[in-house]
Amino acid sequence: YLQNLKTFDERIKGLKKLRVIGRGGDDLSTRVSFFGFDPGKIVILTRGAGLSGAVLAARLRTEYRIELEMAGPDYAVAMTSICDEAEHFARLADALIAIDATAKKSIVKASALPPIPAAALTASEAVGYKGVFTEPYRAAGRTALEYVWVYPPGIPLLVPGEIVTDEHIELLSRYAAEGIAVKSTKGRLPDLYTS
Repeated sequence: YLQNLKTFDERIKGLKKLRVIGRGGDDLSTRVSFFGFDPGKIVILTRGAGLSGAVLAARLRTEYRIELEMAGPDYAVAMTSICDEAEHFARLADALIAIDATAKKSIVKASALPPIPAAALTASEAVGYKGVFTEPYRAAGRTALEYVWVYPPGIPLLVPGEIVTDEHIELLSRYAAEGIAVKSTKGRLPDLYTS
């Protein structure tokens, strides 16, 4: 398994637009904020290739029959294990090299999160409120009555009681357009449940 990972690293050293964290030409020692590194997770950064993680995952699925674990706005993750054979790593490396070679050298805007919004209610207070489903473009200034998140990573962008901002609406719309799964407590999106 470790030899397969090492061989994979060597094969992808020439990537110019896609980057793989801690692999190929990426030096882990420059990533000082890392708490730990799981060698079995291959995290592919897509911003330098002008792709979203979801677009990369879709291309790997349709063009190369490779299914990734998950995809975010500007990254995708392939999970590996001792059950993966050398040919599996070679297929992924070859696919990444081919996509990298045809990708345009451009930077996708970083997915900056909006600041934590003001809260009109605590989350526990918001649970008891009745509200209405509101189209996102009409939700600015209203109070969220449910959690809203993207998966991955599953961390809430809005918590019940917080006031929805234009920045939230813009970010959620962008994620949805990029094929990122936008979820809410009641499962209703693009509508938000607001007071």
